Amino acid sequence: MVMARHRRMAHVAAGDGSLMPPADVMDYGAIGDGVVDDTEALRAAIATGANVHLPAGAYAITAPMVLSAKQTVSGDGMSLTYINNTGPGPAFVFEGNEHRTLRDLGILGAAAPTSHGIEFRSASAAYVDIQRVRVFRVGGHGIYGGHSGNVNNVSIEGCEIQGCAVDGINMQYHAPGTNEMNAVWVSHCNISGNGRNGITFSGNSIHISENTIQANREAAVALHDPTPSPLAESAPRPTYGSTIHSNYFESNCHSASSPASASPIVLNLGTQGGSGFARLVRGLEIANNFFNESGAKYRSLIHVSDVAGTTDAAARHSAVRTRSNFGKIRLLTWDGRLPLSAGFVVDEDVAALVPADMRDALPMQVRLTGNHDRYGSGTTPPHRRVITRPGTYTFNGATEAGCLIRMTNTGPASVNLHTYDTMQAGHAVAFAVTGAGTVSFPVTGGATIYGNPGPYPTGSLVTATRLSPTEWVLS
Repeated sequence: MVMARHRRMAHVAAGDGSLMPPADVMDYGAIGDGVVDDTEALRAAIATGANVHLPAGAYAITAPMVLSAKQTVSGDGMSLTYINNTGPGPAFVFEGNEHRTLRDLGILGAAAPTSHGIEFRSASAAYVDIQRVRVFRVGGHGIYGGHSGNVNNVSIEGCEIQGCAVDGINMQYHAPGTNEMNAVWVSHCNISGNGRNGITFSGNSIHISENTIQANREAAVALHDPTPSPLAESAPRPTYGSTIHSNYFESNCHSASSPASASPIVLNLGTQGGSGFARLVRGLEIANNFFNESGAKYRSLIHVSDVAGTTDAAARHSAVRTRSNFGKIRLLTWDGRLPLSAGFVVDEDVAALVPADMRDALPMQVRLTGNHDRYGSGTTPPHRRVITRPGTYTFNGATEAGCLIRMTNTGPASVNLHTYDTMQAGHAVAFAVTGAGTVSFPVTGGATIYGNPGPYPTGSLVTATRLSPTEWVLS
């Protein structure tokens, strides 16, 4: 029988583990051989409120370790200290608002779907640092939060999350009411080989940066679940002020077997009016990522899915900006046009990412900038963008040799056109209209044409000349 060796603790303010002598779990009866159940020994050490150290070894547990005091639980390294969780619940649970740190250890889980590696729960779980933790082959999510109460100020740094049955990290709104998901940073992690997405998130100020995300069965990163929560959604679930920045993606979407069905980043957006089902996004930036995915099964680097069949005008202005990404396949695809409208900016400087067929099909009011490509001249001038509806359109950075824009049956007076920083060797704008004669475009109606052959003084009429029975150019 191993006798517990209890250390005498100094009398300090309750709940401040940093001011107490560290607790070695071996002093509380832990064996660390991976066979003997160390649950109660670890719980006793954690209950002291002191910082807790787990020397190199494997610690078998059958129930969660609940961390609610201001303390640090650490091992000797993610490959040296292991928690072997054979119980149905998570290995570690964070509750409350005290600052806690979990670092330098590994977590191996059971096959149960509730056997998450780390879980956030209670009315509020905040101020948590997870550093250099390896979560390996758990039956649920590697790290799971947002399904109950608030989650705030969480840093996940330098971790390895591999082979989990569902998501590597799932941090998003789930429960009805007013719960919040705010200020979560995921950085310098390796998230790979998980059974669903590498990361699924929603909330405010969620930042995913400088990670390696690869070989996950579905998306590398998904914004919102694609279906409503099984719990009634009594409040919108917006995502504000978040980033997907400077990550490396490779070989994700293993479950996509049909051609052109997979994308490393999936944005599940949209609102169904009157249902309470909302997947809104404001201020999401996707920038400086490298995508090493290739092959026929990939449709695009980023896919926007209108999961609600959007009817609510509030979801027609998703504020998303993509810039300075690089990959081997097209940049963007979408299956609903309402979430992809005003506020969606494509600012990519690599021409291959924004092929002509995608540019021509972009919905009204999507802003396309910075794509400095060149077209050769032909009998019918090529075009950068087809406009089929009235509205306001802005185009930056064109360097085409043919016409910049082709307008189809819009009615010239109903279009406000703005071009900037263009270098035109040919025509600026072409009209595709039916009938004979000429078409006049009033500059005073909102047209501002910079950097093109001109001049086009205010108050003048720009006259279009017919090139073919259906296409006209500004002369």
